[in-house]
Amino acid sequence: MHTYGQGSWLLVRDIAKTAEKPLWMSEVEGDYDTSGQGFNLTNIDNGLGMAQHIVDDLRELEPDAWVFWQPVEDTYNMEFTEKLNWGSIFIDFDCDADGFSARRIADGATGDDAACQVLTNAKFNAVRNFTHFIEPGDRLIPAGDQNTTAALPATGGGVTLVHVNHNEQPREVVIDLAGFGHIASDATVTPFTTTESPADDVTANALVPGDAIPVDTESASVTVTVPAKSVTSFEVAGTSGVSDEAPAFVDGQELQLIGVQSQLALAGDTGGVTIQAPSDLHETDAAQSWRVESIDGEGTNRHRVALTNRPTPRSRRNPPSRPTPQNRASRPNLVSPPNRGNPRTPPNREKPERPPRVRPHPTVTSSRPQAVRPASHL
Repeated sequence: MHTYGQGSWLLVRDIAKTAEKPLWMSEVEGDYDTSGQGFNLTNIDNGLGMAQHIVDDLRELEPDAWVFWQPVEDTYNMEFTEKLNWGSIFIDFDCDADGFSARRIADGATGDDAACQVLTNAKFNAVRNFTHFIEPGDRLIPAGDQNTTAALPATGGGVTLVHVNHNEQPREVVIDLAGFGHIASDATVTPFTTTESPADDVTANALVPGDAIPVDTESASVTVTVPAKSVTSFEVAGTSGVSDEAPAFVDGQELQLIGVQSQLALAGDTGGVTIQAPSDLHETDAAQSWRVESIDGEGTNRHRVALTNRPTPRSRRNPPSRPTPQNRASRPNLVSPPNRGNPRTPPNREKPERPPRVRPHPTVTSSRPQAVRPASHL
């Protein structure tokens, strides 16, 4: 699937799951620059736009691979013809055997001005927050936040997070690790942050490492402040396993299903399925009590379950407190991203009223190893 327009994510994802077919995000690119200067290498908005596109695609589409359209672009074309910022790496496509651009020479350039160079931009910097930390074989898991990607390393232990902050101000991010079964006493979170770099050194502020921050084992969390207009990779060390309290569908469990947006309960009756105001007595309300029967794929993002109304009132097994677990096996309980329209137009985001809470859910992993990896390793 190509995701220049992102409106069909869930439809395509569910078709692939139903047909038991692998799904690739096989092409996308864009110009997210907001400076109005045409081709430039430093504007961080270009990197933020690409990073958010990756986060959104991985969360909503759940692909087995994410592929760039063309990570390497023709410098002369971008700089003088289209005057855009597609691509992450740039070189003149008409270099001669001596390393000079025929078009630049034709324009009257001489010496270094006519020489072919390999250049990179802010998009290249931001994308490396994914490609340097999420490896082939890692498994994506729900992150609990619409601006964050989470992945479990194939080597076992820990978790990798990539968070995008579009705001003009620094942002506090709460990393909640309560979904893991074990948190070591020396567990840490180490940030690697990318912000806008100066024109004379366009990679200076890429993947800048921060100090390792100890995890508060009592709260199973860390609060980190990320800079304004930044992409940050968090390497979490010292976590493993799955908490008994982590939400997931369990075979034989009985529960109430409440819509995230509508806050209405799914109910069954003789006329079919309806939605109703939630009943506080759903333990004895057969219409709103659903029994889980696991079919296959348990523990993956392709976990299939059958949900049936129980025929007679009885106490639920393992009743969760409200709000009840959502079907994270088919779709993480996340806020849907805004409609971005033209991929070249960056979305308008306001600073949230409270710090976002990133909560990786190791109960649901991608069904096959997957990673963000362009055709040309950045």
